[in-house]
Amino acid sequence: MKKFCILLLTLFLANILFGINISTKLDTINTNIYKIYVGDRIYFNVIFEHKSNKNIKFYDEIESEFFEILEVKKSISKNEDIQITNFKFESAVFFDIGEQIIPQMKFNIIDNEDTLEMFSDSIIIDIKSIVDTENPQLKDIKNPISINFTFLEYFLPILFLVIIIVIIIIIVKKRKNEPIFPKKEEKKIPAHIIALEKIKELKKKKLLDNKKMKEYYTEISWICREYLENRFGFPFLEFTGFEIRQILKKHNIENKSKFQNILKNCDKVKYAKYIPQQKNSEKLITDLENVINDTKIDTENNDRIS
Repeated sequence: MKKFCILLLTLFLANILFGINISTKLDTINTNIYKIYVGDRIYFNVIFEHKSNKNIKFYDEIESEFFEILEVKKSISKNEDIQITNFKFESAVFFDIGEQIIPQMKFNIIDNEDTLEMFSDSIIIDIKSIVDTENPQLKDIKNPISINFTFLEYFLPILFLVIIIVIIIIIVKKRKNEPIFPKKEEKKIPAHIIALEKIKELKKKKLLDNKKMKEYYTEISWICREYLENRFGFPFLEFTGFEIRQILKKHNIENKSKFQNILKNCDKVKYAKYIPQQKNSEKLITDLENVINDTKIDTENNDRIS
């Protein structure tokens, strides 16, 4: 309520002192308001009517896990003594469905040496799931085919085989004067070695050249999650991309913003209808290599999450 009152007061002062009218409109020509799915483009305009001596700038900083501004186009026109500044926004909502809110956009109004902050109205939209939950295509589960063995047919061959193998092992060990059940020390491979080797194998597959975009981003996401799990000792492979980003936020992990950005870009391609440019896809795997090299350690027993 307090934030709403401040917004009304700001708009009132803008009208009285700066002579500015602001309106927020959903672009219904380019946006089907009745069928908006996760990842679809949402277009809306923020229009200012003001005197020509004022400069209006968009404050490009949106804090949201689900909403993202993809592109902003600014145009200026005049109607007699009034200048009209139109900001055309292209946006999208990722990962969540149901009633969502396009947040208020922040603008700076510059008049000579004076600067005023103004906010557009928020817009409520209904995001639908890509999956048709009303008419799911379900198939009956087939019963497994059973193969009936008698006890002798099943058990005795396995027993004889095990006995023979054990006898051979014992004979070989005694001839070499080695203990029958030696203790093996497992040498753990460092997390960054595993991850960098898998990145090399991914590059050899040339998935981008073969237009296998979703498979490419899925493998990058898996390599990133596996490295985080091996490196910091936390089961990231069991969590969703959103849950991982929440965990990274709560703990003091070096370069966590870079890991968050990589996983977020992967989830856009995996779960939403987002097709990135090829140069951005090629850069993503380079970013993953860099952040792995920046956070690698020599001993895997250190730097666990606390």
